[in-house]
Amino acid sequence: MKNLYPISKEAYIYYDQKNYQDDAGQKARQLHPQLLAGWDVFSKASKQLKAQINTMGDEIEQKSLALLEKKLGRTLPYLGRNLMVTAKGVLQSLSEDNISDKKLEPLSIALQNYEKAVGEFTSYIDVTAHPEHKEEVEQVRGLHFLGNISNEFLKSAKSLLHRVRDKTPLSSYDKAVRASFFAEGSIENVMKAYNNLVDISSRIGF
Repeated sequence: MKNLYPISKEAYIYYDQKNYQDDAGQKARQLHPQLLAGWDVFSKASKQLKAQINTMGDEIEQKSLALLEKKLGRTLPYLGRNLMVTAKGVLQSLSEDNISDKKLEPLSIALQNYEKAVGEFTSYIDVTAHPEHKEEVEQVRGLHFLGNISNEFLKSAKSLLHRVRDKTPLSSYDKAVRASFFAEGSIENVMKAYNNLVDISSRIGF
């Protein structure tokens, strides 16, 4: 970024002052390759830093989750937090829109972990099957709604996995509605479902 800044500043002044009108864009042709090269270096460094931060964050979350389980067992606080940690794992396996066959294995593993977490969470809050949890569950508003939303995210991510695995392109209609998050099997639809999950989970306190 230190090397990119002076070039970006020079380019900004050049265009802001409309100096390209005086030299027929000669300096622009000199600056653009430097800007592109600088941004390429910055982009690669940024991705590496982001990956390191994500790794550190994941390690902290796993340790925190393990401590929570040790303290309270696989009860509601643990199950709710585990639900969100595994959901984040699914999202992290979708770092690119054009997810390829090479990325299917990490996504598949992340989905298996998340599906297990969803199953354990929804089973715990089913007071018909587990009347011993009734008092605890009834004290927390929105748990069943969270269960429904967690299944929606699971369904959306699975649709994306199946579309890529089966090499099924988005239809013309789906491409047209991607911006509105309605295209099933698209990364936008998965992101919408995840954001809904995070929103409801945050209100509950997981």
